[in-house]
Amino acid sequence: MPAGYCETGSLVGFNRDRDRAKCADQGEHDVRLLRLVCLMALVPGLAACSQEPDYTPEQRSCIAQHYAAYDAKQLNQCVDVCRVCMRGNTVTCNTSCRLRGAS
Repeated sequence: MPAGYCETGSLVGFNRDRDRAKCADQGEHDVRLLRLVCLMALVPGLAACSQEPDYTPEQRSCIAQHYAAYDAKQLNQCVDVCRVCMRGNTVTCNTSCRLRGAS
């Protein structure tokens, strides 16, 4: 079928039912392709959402100076490290730590 055939309403003639079936198949193919493209765009975005923060060597050193056994899931430790080592303020550090699962 020529490009745009299904969209133009050109379904005339004695093979109308067969042509409608071909157009329906083309529509299903388009929907599947769109789903695949959306999925392929979504996967890298989700993979980038890691719960583990990446610390610089300076930040790791600062954390080690303040806590021998740092546990990022402990809210008070997380906020303290965020404030001191990442130069954050209490409000943003508290929010950031809670979003990362600290309690």
